[in-house]
Amino acid sequence: MNKIKEIRENEGMTQDEFAASLKVDRSTVSKWENNLSLPRRAMLEKIAAIFKCQLDDLFTGGAANEKLVREIKVVPRPHFVSVQTESSYLLPKKVKLELKTPLAEMGADILSELLWEIGIKTEKVASGGDVIFEKISCNTAEYYRLKITDKGISVRFCDALGARNAVMTLFSIIENENGAYTVPTIKINDWPDNKIRGMLFDPARGCIPVPKLKSYIKQMAKARMNTLVFHCCDTYGLCYESDIERDLTDVKKIGRYTKSEMKDIVNYCRFWGIEIIPEIDYPAHANYIFDKNPDLRCESLDGSVQSNWALCATNEKVFEYLEEVYKEAVEIFGCRYLSICGDELEMLDLDSFDLWTNWESCKHCREVMDKYGYKDQYDLYCHAVRRIHGILAKFGVRMLITNDSVNIAENPDLPKDIIIIWWRVAMPKRGLTRMQDMENFCKAGYDVININYEDAYIYFYTDENRLSDWTTTNRPFVSEEYRHKVIGGYFSAWGDAPINHYPWTLPGGIIMYGERLWNNEPSVYDKAYRLALTQAVFGKDVPADLDVFTALGGTLLPLTIAELRRGYPENLKKEDAAYIDVCAERLGKLVKRQSPYAEYAKEFIECLKWTKERLGENN
Repeated sequence: MNKIKEIRENEGMTQDEFAASLKVDRSTVSKWENNLSLPRRAMLEKIAAIFKCQLDDLFTGGAANEKLVREIKVVPRPHFVSVQTESSYLLPKKVKLELKTPLAEMGADILSELLWEIGIKTEKVASGGDVIFEKISCNTAEYYRLKITDKGISVRFCDALGARNAVMTLFSIIENENGAYTVPTIKINDWPDNKIRGMLFDPARGCIPVPKLKSYIKQMAKARMNTLVFHCCDTYGLCYESDIERDLTDVKKIGRYTKSEMKDIVNYCRFWGIEIIPEIDYPAHANYIFDKNPDLRCESLDGSVQSNWALCATNEKVFEYLEEVYKEAVEIFGCRYLSICGDELEMLDLDSFDLWTNWESCKHCREVMDKYGYKDQYDLYCHAVRRIHGILAKFGVRMLITNDSVNIAENPDLPKDIIIIWWRVAMPKRGLTRMQDMENFCKAGYDVININYEDAYIYFYTDENRLSDWTTTNRPFVSEEYRHKVIGGYFSAWGDAPINHYPWTLPGGIIMYGERLWNNEPSVYDKAYRLALTQAVFGKDVPADLDVFTALGGTLLPLTIAELRRGYPENLKKEDAAYIDVCAERLGKLVKRQSPYAEYAKEFIECLKWTKERLGENN
């Protein structure tokens, strides 16, 4: 895979000398040279500087370069690509899949599903495969190597998700040549720069129809994502049928998934290599609970007005109730992680809505505060979090909480295996601000997931220019010493968006967001990228030169709050109308054939019409 050892020895350096020059242990160098782990991109650049070589020279076949990485039709962009020959491999009408390990099953099944879209059948064989799956030793999770020659395809990987990632890349580079499907003869070495890469969906504010949700899940897999955060409950109730929270959900307002639908969603995620993290809020956003469970609210000492915003922090009945809710969730999702969120304990700037806790004037909470010497509601919050942590630990589940209710300035007494979801420094009157810095959570020993709202909310905050260079450690900035504690990120598609632009912003947006989590190198949204993105959204049966996003004037379609916008006519000229018509006509063929991507095509035809009608308005 890599040529670090060969080049080091040519330079006459020992492993100890080389390790000292990089300020790492010799054992780390040994792992690199034996393909047991991979250096991060920044470290690869240091190594290239020491050897006075190009990054591509560190990998077998050193002909790869940034231009080649950009030009192949793969998004997310792989780390290293090299050309084998100028030839290609012609896929047979029936592709034989040779699996040398059970770990290949996921990748093989996904490849079969994708090839079915273009009319190619598959069969699993013991030997003589056209595509050969083989496990290799490597400590870098989800790593894969893809090698295509004019004789066949080799898929080598370190784990099941590595196999999935490889076949997603393989499918991306398939070319349709008048109904014959070919693959260029290239090598790819690739791996993710973040462990956790995902999306949050918000059925708690409106259940997404199952077919549409499935289409987004498939896009997530194409984007090499591995995590779906499922925001299960909020002000209107729980989004799925529950034996614990019966009749608490405003079904007319948000809908509700049946138990069979939930089973279908969970199984569909597993097929595509997506792990679900259910998110069930505590203590705030609890309005829906109190009508049927008034004993879960705080009990006032002085007769003061009781808010319906938050559950009591110390009442034993609350924890008994939560244990049943979380137990049921673990059974439904089969999850290893569960988020209690824990954000927005109070929003005092919205005083007419009574959005605050009652803890400091509560009989039960006051007793606990006096007993343990707690100072304020944030100490009580940590008390409650420790209790819930114990409940989840019984189920073998790791806990996630948001940062804005954790007083990191006071070195809170919380288990260090809790994962912190960083989303923002609280607004005035909405929580903690002192020392609320993502790096401080890393310094304190917590693993952190970065969902910084200005970059990672698919809402109305970001645009493609801002998105292009975002990484999980540059906004907010985390110094090199602590970057290993930032284990990933996810993008949030909240259901209370003022304008529901998701049907046309998510199909391409998911792919673009996935790239920012896969590869820390800045994205370049050039012609080659737009062509690759068009195929990622609409499949392999659109012409190779079709560029829908140029016709719309931009790559990440507008995330708007004030008006309905479906494109960027201000970036186009009146003479672009002819190409808009070409794109609409070709997408119309997908609809007519009932392509698997027909629903996306319908949405984008409307976007093209909207954009064409407004050409020249701002020119």
